Amino acid sequence: MKSVTYYALRCSSKDEKILIARVNAYLQTLHRTTSKAKQPTLLERYAPFVIKHFYWNLNKDAGTWFDIYPNQDVRGEFFFPALQDHAWILHVRINIKNHPDATEAKAEQFIVSLLAAIGFDAMVVQENDEP
Repeated sequence: MKSVTYYALRCSSKDEKILIARVNAYLQTLHRTTSKAKQPTLLERYAPFVIKHFYWNLNKDAGTWFDIYPNQDVRGEFFFPALQDHAWILHVRINIKNHPDATEAKAEQFIVSLLAAIGFDAMVVQENDEP
């Protein structure tokens, strides 16, 4: 797996509650949950796009961080215009160097299990090895 991967989730924007419920149900098995961020300073990272909120989770044991945000912003602009039938984006960062208990195997298993729990078709739309 690359250190940064973007997955487009094939679902509608109305599936937000279902999506996050599935993610939280999986995370609950690990005694974790997502957080919902609405703070303007945190939303600035998506500029020039404008979104109202995103969900995130940091799993130090697996060395992973992810956020889930809408593919379409409040002005109707798409992060990935070719994938308008994919309403949500899952952005995953793997960083096992900063977390002593994390391994590549743990990170990969966490992401594979997360994608399975989400239950919507997911496709990789971008990946790279950022530091």
